[in-house]
Amino acid sequence: MSRINFTSHEAHGPSMLLVRDDAVLPPALSTEGQSSFLPGWRAIKNFDEYTLRRKIRETSWSFLHLRANKETGVKMGRARHIILQEAVAQILGEFRGRKFNAVEVSVLISKRFLGVNFLKISVSLRHFQYNAPIAR
Repeated sequence: MSRINFTSHEAHGPSMLLVRDDAVLPPALSTEGQSSFLPGWRAIKNFDEYTLRRKIRETSWSFLHLRANKETGVKMGRARHIILQEAVAQILGEFRGRKFNAVEVSVLISKRFLGVNFLKISVSLRHFQYNAPIAR
């Protein structure tokens, strides 16, 4: 697994978008060449929600924000990317059986003290969906 680096050290840092490997996506968004984050999930590099929404608006697709958000407690460990992967995997396990094909991960707290990393993340379920054009 490749390392995904967050550089935020303050609340509400940058977000990362994870997309299921088997998800059908709009043409504007390709996961080819993107890094594998967890088994079955790919990380979209340089995720910018504003740009993504603008690109999707030009097509017949929607990027839905589902009403399921979850925050972790503070997780700690040596390797930041491993803490992040374990926290996301734990939350995804809680959402097993739900219909969604993307997850937005935000780092709420990122601290380092005496060589130990502390992370608190928020996960929001997202879903890409094709909307058939309505004949007028």
